Amino acid sequence: MEMSINRSSISPNIRETQGPIIPAVGIAGTARLMWLNHNFMVHVDSHVTVDSVFLDVIDQENTSELEVFTAAT
Repeated sequence: MEMSINRSSISPNIRETQGPIIPAVGIAGTARLMWLNHNFMVHVDSHVTVDSVFLDVIDQENTSELEVFTAAT
């Protein structure tokens, strides 16, 4: 009973504890297929919203791009 009364006053504070994390990573390298080398580049962007009280992931969105250079070196 007491928890249900206090829940309404706690609810707005919980919304304020969400924090966005926006990491980005880029990876570049060379892939070797038999005797041919192909350069590539991968870029990943993420947007994650985390509840800082319970450490739960609330929302997550990832986008990635892959670029392969077809000229053999």
